[in-house]
Amino acid sequence: MNKWLSAFAGLALGLMQVSMASAGNFWEHRDWSVDRLGELVRYTTHGSVVHGHEFGFLLRPGDCREVLWLSWSTYDDGVYELSGERTRFQLELDGMRGMLSAPLGLVEELTPMLPMTKVMVFSDVLLRPEFMRELEKGQGLEVRVIGPDEMLRVLDVAEDQFSLMGFTATRLKAREWCEGNAPGGGA
Repeated sequence: MNKWLSAFAGLALGLMQVSMASAGNFWEHRDWSVDRLGELVRYTTHGSVVHGHEFGFLLRPGDCREVLWLSWSTYDDGVYELSGERTRFQLELDGMRGMLSAPLGLVEELTPMLPMTKVMVFSDVLLRPEFMRELEKGQGLEVRVIGPDEMLRVLDVAEDQFSLMGFTATRLKAREWCEGNAPGGGA
């Protein structure tokens, strides 16, 4: 009995240490979270139609500019042929519409257990400062893929909605981490 109690206590202590170590690399507020991807700081929210869809931004220590992070999913293998191609999106922020063009930078299978699901990442785009300020004031953002036709053919879901509740706080936290002014932050 004492061996099991000792093993359980060791396991619990190990899990607490892992949890405490990862707590410095993850922060959540309302519908948004901040985490680390290697040296990069990422802050994102999930789609309301497909939870795996993400909208947010990446920051690289050293310049801390906010670069778009938009991930989308598909089951169609034809998406691999579109890697590097630009996709057009329509954004609607509390009734205001805008357009965005972003390259498809990465296509990966979700997990070995779900090889049918491909995750696409669109990035390498800086959004205008005016739009970033509007995101801080907004309630929700709708993102719709509108082209090219080849992209629309491989998608089963072409639009999603993203909550902006918590955006401003996580944006500030991500900047803090990027600039190295907080536990878990720094280069």
